[in-house]
Amino acid sequence: MHDQDYFEKTSDLIKNYTEDRILLLKIQAAKKTGQLSSKLIFFIVLILLVFFLLFFVSMMGGYYFADLTGSLYKGFSIIAGLYLLLLFSFLILYRKYISIKIMDMTTRIFFENESRENEE
Repeated sequence: MHDQDYFEKTSDLIKNYTEDRILLLKIQAAKKTGQLSSKLIFFIVLILLVFFLLFFVSMMGGYYFADLTGSLYKGFSIIAGLYLLLLFSFLILYRKYISIKIMDMTTRIFFENESRENEE
């Protein structure tokens, strides 16, 4: 009789522990997803604002170079050429540096609390 009570209590303890552990993992996953989403939204808004800034500065630059060259076509072609150089530079840097930084940031977000817990 005592053995049966022992196994029932142990079984209940294991069930409770498993449920608590799953709940903890869900909470941690939700927190990590929230942190990642927050950073993603921040960067999207930042990129959008930088886009509008560059758009208006580009328009001003296009008209400035059009005034200098005497041709609207040449003025805006200069700006388009600058953006083409920026595109090629970005593609080269993306493969070497930017993609690695993004992966590191994502990994750091998902594993930062576990390293702190392991240190304590």
